[in-house]
Order: sequence, then structure tokens, then C-alpha cells
Amino acid sequence: MHNIIRILATDLDGTMLHHDNEVSPRNYRAVERAVNEGMLYVVATGRCRSIVPFSKLPLPDYLISENGAVIYRGGTEQVLYCQPVAAEQLRAAVRIGKKYHAFVELVSDGRIVVEKQLLSQAGQLHLTKIQEDFLREKRYLTVDSFEKYCDKIQKNQEGEEPFGGPQVTKINIICQDAEGWQGAEKELEACGCFTITSDGYGLELTKKGVSKGSAMKWLCSFLNLELSNVMAFGDGSNDAVLLKHAGIGVAMDNAGEAVKQCADYVTGSNYEDGVAQFVEQYVLKQAI
Repeated sequence: MHNIIRILATDLDGTMLHHDNEVSPRNYRAVERAVNEGMLYVVATGRCRSIVPFSKLPLPDYLISENGAVIYRGGTEQVLYCQPVAAEQLRAAVRIGKKYHAFVELVSDGRIVVEKQLLSQAGQLHLTKIQEDFLREKRYLTVDSFEKYCDKIQKNQEGEEPFGGPQVTKINIICQDAEGWQGAEKELEACGCFTITSDGYGLELTKKGVSKGSAMKWLCSFLNLELSNVMAFGDGSNDAVLLKHAGIGVAMDNAGEAVKQCADYVTGSNYEDGVAQFVEQYVLKQAI
């Protein structure tokens, strides 16, 4: 390894976290020691800010959230970079999601927004434990209708909303079966205005061109660094661009084959503390 690594970037789900939303002591210590050696720690996740478990993580210097749509400074709410979805594109995504009887979530200003009438569908969906907990604990904002919410978004984007209105930066479309997922994905791809990633029945949409990789490129420029100075860890399709373009891209053993092909190395699974395994061997050993 000849790259000078200045940034250690980790995904959360399937990478830094175990299935129970916990960070192992070994992963925590490895990242903390790397930071003590002078590296910056960046969390790069598909989650929005409100569901990032900051209290369980080493404090990040920067948070890349929502698959690269927003960058925050550290654990704060200070937004450095934001790529909102246009109102008309938002309407199209909602319409297609509803056509296939999907559960649609909008991510706005770091929080998940759901439509009241759609909450009744939650019990029929392929939700992860984290999503089930999130719904059960009612940690979301509700709106009467997405149509009216899109109107507010449009007024904001046209400068008519007083004091700055909401923005939507990510859309989650959770389908009930493979047929709905495939149909929705095909129509959304035909729109040509989204970046779409998926690991299962859920489709994650951001503005076209937005990815964890594009956000990291912006952050590196902001910090006067290069992508070659980044060591990144991930397991999902939303990590692929970042792993491919980082100076050192490391896929977890639990990653799919397509993601592994984008990486320079493969480490242990998230259950085996693969982040710590790699950092201990290739970062901390060299610092001694």
C-alpha cells in the first residue's frame, strides 16, 4: 500500500454495525486508534442523520448521509453539502411507488417523512428489524399527503416558501414482492433522473449523479485532499462507487460479488469485525 491515507470512511449497516445496531468494542477501538494516529473518520451511510447511532460510534469528523445526498460536519446538524431532488422528479417517484403498492418514505432535512394513509401497509412489507423498530417507536414525521408536500417543495425551490421550506434529498420505495420491485425499478430507471440502488425489495433514490463516491469527492476537495487519500469500507450496492474510486476500497466478506469486484481488498464480515481486522493489519501496524 503506497497511498497516504488521511480519511477512514465506513458504511454502517452490514459494515461497522452488527445486526443489532451495535458497534463492537473491537471496531470502535480500531477506528478510535486510527483517529488518534491523525486520520479523519467519516461515516458514509444510506441512513438519514436522525437514525445514525452517534452515541455508539466514535465521533465522526464528517457524516455523509442518504447515499451521498447530504454531508454534515461531525455529529452536528451543520450542512456542508446538499443535493435535493426536484419537485417534479419527486412527484414521479411517489406516483410510481404507489402504482406498485409500495411503502414510500421521503427523507427531508435529515428525517424520514411518511404519509398517514400508508402507515397501515407497514405490517405487509419486507421491513428490516431497524425499520420495524423505527415505525413502532414512531420516529418519523407524518404528512396528510405527499402531493401537498410536493407542492411545498416546489414553492421552496421556486423561492416562494417563506423562511426556506423543506427539501427532499432521498426517497425510499419498499415493495411488497419481487414483481413490484422489478416493475418500479424499470419505470424509475426510464425516468433517467435518479441514482437508484437496491439490496432487496427496497429501492433507494437520490438525485441523478449523487452517490457516496460523488459526496466523498466533494469532501476531499473541501479538505484539499484527493480520493487516493481515502480508505473506505462497505458492503452494499450504494457503496460500490466509493469503493471503486477510493485510494483503498475494502469490501466486507458479506458483500455481494459485484461490490467485491469494485474493491481492492476483501476483509472479514461485519459479524467478524472486518473493519477492525483490516485497520489493525494495514493501518495500525504501520503506525507502530
